[in-house]
Amino acid sequence: MPAFKIMAHRGASAEALENTAEAFRLAITQNADLIETDVRLTGDGVLVLAHDAELAGAQVERTDLAALRARHPALLTVSAALAQFGDEIPFCWEIKTPGIEAALVTLVHDLTPGHIWEHTQFTSFSLESAAACQRLVPGNVVGWLTEDWSEDAINRASAAGLTQICPPAAGLLANPDLLATARAAGLGVRVWQIESPEEVPSLASMGIDGGTVNWPGRAWAALAATTDAARDEVLYQDDLIRVFAPCDAHIAPRDGGHLIVEPQVPHTGIETCERDLRHRLIDGVAAASAALLSLPHMQGGIVNVQDNGNWFYRNGAGQRAPKRLHFHVYGRAPQAVEQPFGEALRFPSYAERHTAIRPPLAQAERKRLRAEITARMTAMLR
Repeated sequence: MPAFKIMAHRGASAEALENTAEAFRLAITQNADLIETDVRLTGDGVLVLAHDAELAGAQVERTDLAALRARHPALLTVSAALAQFGDEIPFCWEIKTPGIEAALVTLVHDLTPGHIWEHTQFTSFSLESAAACQRLVPGNVVGWLTEDWSEDAINRASAAGLTQICPPAAGLLANPDLLATARAAGLGVRVWQIESPEEVPSLASMGIDGGTVNWPGRAWAALAATTDAARDEVLYQDDLIRVFAPCDAHIAPRDGGHLIVEPQVPHTGIETCERDLRHRLIDGVAAASAALLSLPHMQGGIVNVQDNGNWFYRNGAGQRAPKRLHFHVYGRAPQAVEQPFGEALRFPSYAERHTAIRPPLAQAERKRLRAEITARMTAMLR
């Protein structure tokens, strides 16, 4: 089953002006998997990001770039978007001007790092444009956006050699049986026009490729509300703390293991929280560390503990806000490559997050860790 991808529709367009650097930056901050954006050709032959044929009272395809920017200063070119964000997140490029397929593909390919290019997608409401694009990039996902979710539409997309068909979310929810038909035809399915975050978990449960949303942060929150309990396995908890094995681990399987220790009660940070909570957190980190080192593949490894309690980030309003206090406990296998000994942790790249990073702890290992941590915590509390 493919992972459901949250695609930011023209960026986080519910909170910022669509197809702008602000909307794209916010989409990345909200952990979108891809940014979906629209491409048109200006009168002087520049590929720009604009959904409508008319922008600020001017016809995009009859107006040169300078004149368009005079009317709409936030207008991005494809080149500028890639220069600012191309090494951070893949794009899904929706072709609005027929005939630009070769120019767009060439430009995006030349300006996109290889590990991001692999996840770059193209799409169009024009079946002919989508098919032309797919012939240029046989190794990438190219989808046909269509309001027609029917067996005939699936057959047309398949006959055109496409890898994906993109119906509206309402059509798929009303007629999910056609999923089997699309899959039998060798097509992936991705939806557009998701009306509310509440629809996202249902769509994700169908095993489709993903969907475009105007609010990636809210989409992730809706998914988390229905999946976090199943994904994160609690190994120990008491009245003050819990220790769990996260499904979305930050470390590759061959490199060791990853546990998180966090409070279960209100707190103000590690430096100012109540003494009993502070001591219990330290005990939890010690127990989790010792338990990880007890695993056979951890022999000779080390433990890295990372305190996220006093880090700060800029929230959506640009204000400085504290993150929730928690400790990462990383066990390091002797052959660890991606997370070298003695070096600061490196957050995984996009490619690593979506291909290499998997839960590193097998079920038998989690069972062993649960028993080991519980025994150590019980002994400490006596």
